[in-house]
Amino acid sequence: MIENRVNLVIEYIEQILNDNVDGKIGIYKIEGEPVEGMSIIVPTNNFERYFNIGIPFVDEEKLFRCLMNTLIERYLKSETFGISKYRNVISIVGPNFHGIYVSNTKGNHIDLSFRPSDELVTSYNSIIDEYARDQNVSIRSL
Repeated sequence: MIENRVNLVIEYIEQILNDNVDGKIGIYKIEGEPVEGMSIIVPTNNFERYFNIGIPFVDEEKLFRCLMNTLIERYLKSETFGISKYRNVISIVGPNFHGIYVSNTKGNHIDLSFRPSDELVTSYNSIIDEYARDQNVSIRSL
């Protein structure tokens, strides 16, 4: 079931970016429930959807690991999509962000917000850094 839900996230990412618009996708624990939820917001299209993705909260780390691995496999070497390192952005004037940016070559992006363990973040970011070193490119920081 986890792979199916990750594939759903990927489907939404690609659909939004193929429409050449920006969006936000959040994965979070539903308050008062033992399961994960997902929100999808595309302001340009006035699209907003919230739903239960059916993954128990106890499997959250497995969900995030599968998601991060899928993002790397699908987008790290892509010619049309790109992924950022995982970021924790704390802002005094704007909203905080904890997640990954997924973008297309047209300059549109998805804010993919979720909170994996520090271990997963470190592993994910090291793969991004290693790829950048191998390609002799720099990763732009915020």
